[in-house]
Amino acid sequence: MPQDQGQTTTAAALRHLAQAVQSLDAETPRVEIGSREAFDLLEDELGVTLPEDVRQLYLDSNPAALTVPMPVDDIEFIPLAEVSALRDDLELEDGYLPVALESEAPYAIELGSGEVVVGTQTSQGWDWETIALSITDFLSALAAIAESFAATKGETLATRFEVGTDAEIHLEERLAAIDPEHADRWLEWLA
Repeated sequence: MPQDQGQTTTAAALRHLAQAVQSLDAETPRVEIGSREAFDLLEDELGVTLPEDVRQLYLDSNPAALTVPMPVDDIEFIPLAEVSALRDDLELEDGYLPVALESEAPYAIELGSGEVVVGTQTSQGWDWETIALSITDFLSALAAIAESFAATKGETLATRFEVGTDAEIHLEERLAAIDPEHADRWLEWLA
């Protein structure tokens, strides 16, 4: 699949994230080719044609087992086979496709805009905050953070979440290059 110079596809961004997680945690994430039948079934259940980046994510690089270790709560990606059941379990309204969970908080793609949002359960339902303009930006930001943690060479996973001042400045620059509007929000994952 050809791509423009400097532009990353969603599938490539997910594979990059999986490599960063493996170097950070010495755990072996599993990313595999998705099932076209399962993807078509998901589209039928939702009653929509999913955007191209979602198609790339789940057909070219389905996150069969991918958990990103973070300082507070890990972010666990949802494999294609589990998306529909999780959407039902969380009682998400139409237009939101869950792609990951951080504790009880779902990360979802808002199908109308393509933005990645994180949800907070309220008495009136879900309250959504935009976390990235695209799933590719979201994956790229997580990969940059995981690579920064992995570069610290801490002996235990807990010490790997400590990033020195120079590394933090470099990380801030990398995140701002991905999306300056949401870089500060992504840095909150380090808190």
